[in-house]
Amino acid sequence: MLMQQEFQRIVIDIQYLPCIEYFLHILQAKEVVFENSENYLRHTYRNRCKILTADKVLELSVPVKHDGKKLYTEVEIDYTQKWLQVHQRAIVSSYRKAPFFEFYWPYFEEIYSKKHRTLFEMNYDFLTLCLKFFQIEKKISFTNSYIKEYEGVFDLRNRIIPKKNCLESAKLDRITYKQVFGRNFVTNMSIIDLLFCEGNNAVNVMKLQREAQGI
Repeated sequence: MLMQQEFQRIVIDIQYLPCIEYFLHILQAKEVVFENSENYLRHTYRNRCKILTADKVLELSVPVKHDGKKLYTEVEIDYTQKWLQVHQRAIVSSYRKAPFFEFYWPYFEEIYSKKHRTLFEMNYDFLTLCLKFFQIEKKISFTNSYIKEYEGVFDLRNRIIPKKNCLESAKLDRITYKQVFGRNFVTNMSIIDLLFCEGNNAVNVMKLQREAQGI
């Protein structure tokens, strides 16, 4: 399998409060191309994320209005279901005791309050906010049309999915920090887990471990 270090440019789908693995790839790239022309796919991180609660790893899923083949950018969020309240309560309950929760949470809460029409718009707002907090500045662009296979680009579309890690699990396990719950570290949670626990030091946690282990 080709490794990312052979490429300076990656193409990747936009996900909901992405996992740490997602941001590791962005950190390593010089240019990031976000897929803007694909059809929506179910059972991916486009509408779900994982957070750590007192009892377990909890998967939060955003319900969408999906009736067959449709562009991801056109998929609407279903607000007839009470997911908005459920997600916010779950995040607050899980991270209110985290050292940096009170500082960062209002920014996420503000995005939730916008009640975006489409999933893509909401996810991009969250992603932009996280990139800002992590002070990640990359050359960013969007696709103009769907290309099935790229040359000279590290294609991460549909590679970071709930049932599979794109990076070796052993390398992901080396990225550790003090989490809110439990003695055993749980790897590759949503980026908010790292952010609420480590604050400004979060990006250093990823950078130092990545460099030390050759990720």
